[in-house]
Amino acid sequence: MPVGMAAEASSLRSSECLRILHLSDTHGMHRTLEHRFGPLPAADILVHTGDFTDAGTKREFVEFDTWLSSLRSRYPHVLVVFGNHEYEGWLHDSACAAAEDAILWPDGQLQRRLLPNAEVLEHEQVTVRGIRFYGSPWCAWHRANAPGDARAGPEGVHRFGDVPEGVDVLLSHGAPWGIFDRMETTQQHWGGSKALRRAIEQVRPTAHLFGHIHEQRGVWRKPPGADHFVGGVEYELVPGVARPTFPPPPPSYPCELVSCNAMANHPGMEGTKRHLAGPARLILATRRGPDQPWTFTPA
Repeated sequence: MPVGMAAEASSLRSSECLRILHLSDTHGMHRTLEHRFGPLPAADILVHTGDFTDAGTKREFVEFDTWLSSLRSRYPHVLVVFGNHEYEGWLHDSACAAAEDAILWPDGQLQRRLLPNAEVLEHEQVTVRGIRFYGSPWCAWHRANAPGDARAGPEGVHRFGDVPEGVDVLLSHGAPWGIFDRMETTQQHWGGSKALRRAIEQVRPTAHLFGHIHEQRGVWRKPPGADHFVGGVEYELVPGVARPTFPPPPPSYPCELVSCNAMANHPGMEGTKRHLAGPARLILATRRGPDQPWTFTPA
């Protein structure tokens, strides 16, 4: 066999393919997921990018962890970052704050101990099966409409500057400014962060997974060799009609995959009860060898 063909054959034999299952914004309805959409697909890594609770109580944390425990035989690696609702009881709900099971202080270290069946990422990186993940969770002092873009507490504005270079997958709860952050039927931005957008453009992660803006659930991806993104919003207020969003990222945008998978519906827009409007998203991670970069595509 010629040398070039032998090298190609060796590369193909050493190629890897991993499966990542992305969940977000289940708001305490995680146990309805398989009833509504059927069995969760098999994956190597399950990721939840926040708002797994609705009021941020200890009871909700424990119940979510119990559910994760039932999945451990199916998903050997579970990564979680906190969303704004994991801090709801402390910030807004006086009834919740007075309740026996409330978490009365936004202490991420305390809360992560309530999820022993997950690896909670609190502004930190972890490598799983060769993929470098960085978890940039919600900061308790962030404003829901523009996380990290206005000083809203004594801790400072944001911690997006902690995101390191060389990350394969960035996990956050909120969106970057201008990407899946169009508010309802308006032309306004809501829930996107200019600071996060700047950080992404500087450190250049390959994929970015998040949630937060329910009516903007969708995917942008840049096909191999292409100079443009394809995809868009998947959330449908009327069956067959996707919600509008802002234009796709520019060709220079560093992420080849952007996944907003806020799974809960938007009851205020629909006039219906809360439910999970979308399924978990399966993402394929592939590379041709241990020294090659990962490529991420929705399955």
